[in-house]
Amino acid sequence: MALNGHSGILAVFTNCRDPQRGKDFNRWYDDSHVPRLEQSGALARSSRYRNVGEMNSGQAKYLAIHESNRTDQMSVYREVTQTWKRLAGEGAIHPALDLVLRAQYERVGPEFRSDRSARPVQGILVVLTAPRPGVPDDEFNDWYAGTHVPELLGTGKYHTANRYRLVASEPEAPRYAAIYETELDAATAADALLEYRGKWTQHPVHGVAYEVGLRGVFQAV
Repeated sequence: MALNGHSGILAVFTNCRDPQRGKDFNRWYDDSHVPRLEQSGALARSSRYRNVGEMNSGQAKYLAIHESNRTDQMSVYREVTQTWKRLAGEGAIHPALDLVLRAQYERVGPEFRSDRSARPVQGILVVLTAPRPGVPDDEFNDWYAGTHVPELLGTGKYHTANRYRLVASEPEAPRYAAIYETELDAATAADALLEYRGKWTQHPVHGVAYEVGLRGVFQAV
C-alpha cells in the first residue's frame, strides 16, 4: 500500500515472542487489532510489513504503519495510546505481542515522487535519523530533502519517499523518519544501494550531519 494523502503516521514496530504462533499473531493483528485501532477515526488506514533485512538485537520483525489525516498528531497518539490501554485491560492484546517501538510522526515537506510512483509498493526502506549535535535542523532538513532523497530516488531502486518529524514515542525514538517505497523485492532494492553508499559517504555532509538510529528493510505482508 502506498503512503499518500496523509498528514502523519503511527509506526508500530513489534515482534512475536512465540515463533510457533506467528500465523496466529499476524491474523490477530490484521483481523482484530487494526480494526479496533481504526474504530475511533484517529487512524485512516493501515499497512503491515515484515523485516527482510539483517536484524540486529532489539530490532523488530514486523512494522505496522497507521496513517492519519488529522492536523494534530499528538491528539492521535494520545487517543491511540488510550485505546491500546483499554484493549489491554479487556484482554484483547495478543499474549505473544512484544512491542518494540510505537512512534507518532508528522509529515515534513511534500511527497517525493518519480515517474514510477504509481507502481504497486512491494517493499519499503525505513530510516530513522537525528541531526548530530551542533547541526541545525534547518540545515539538516535542507540537505536531506534537497540532496539525499533525490540522489537515492535517482538510483532507480525506489520510486517514492516521505519524510516525518517525531511527535511522541515509547520508548524514545530518533527525531526524523524517511520511508522509501519500491515496486521491487525489498531486500533486492536495499542490497542494490550498497554500490552507491561509498559515493554518499564521500559527500561533505553525508555521515557528518546525522546519526542513523534505525535502518530497516521491510516487505509487504
